[in-house]
Amino acid sequence: MASLLRTHARALARDQRGLTLIEIMVVTSILAVVLTAIFSLSETTAKLAPNDDERALVLTESRAGLNGMTRALRQATGGVVVTDYSIRVNLGSRVITYTCDVAHPTIAGRYRCTRKEGTGAAVPVVDHVLNKASGTPVFTQNGSYVRVKLLMAAAGDRAKGHKHTITLDDGVYMRNVP
Repeated sequence: MASLLRTHARALARDQRGLTLIEIMVVTSILAVVLTAIFSLSETTAKLAPNDDERALVLTESRAGLNGMTRALRQATGGVVVTDYSIRVNLGSRVITYTCDVAHPTIAGRYRCTRKEGTGAAVPVVDHVLNKASGTPVFTQNGSYVRVKLLMAAAGDRAKGHKHTITLDDGVYMRNVP
């Protein structure tokens, strides 16, 4: 019985040898490479995220501005005056003017669309418009249909040298205008 216990104890000791130093060093090296790759990927993502967030914000704000502009134009009741970069309409007793050739305050070559009601102050509606710089009209009229086409920079103030553009295009039938 004692010899059986000794044999069994030796077998257990043989099975519990553990890892060698070389095996531990190889595993540690592989783990270091994997963690370095994961860290550099997350660092690159963190650097790119603000520009992507800004691009999404510019696009969202531009769409909202264009929708507000066309919604107001659909309610026009008369007095429609259209030029390449501005439109003036009557909404009942109010006179609304949208002007899309106002220079951007911080970036050369970009413009703003502003809304002015009566003699009030002009309020920015859409930022980072490129129409005037490219010679493309914002407003075109064909009978009772007015087309609003905005060429937008795909990035805001932060992304310098970003060359992509976005085109936002909508149209309005002036159904309330005699």
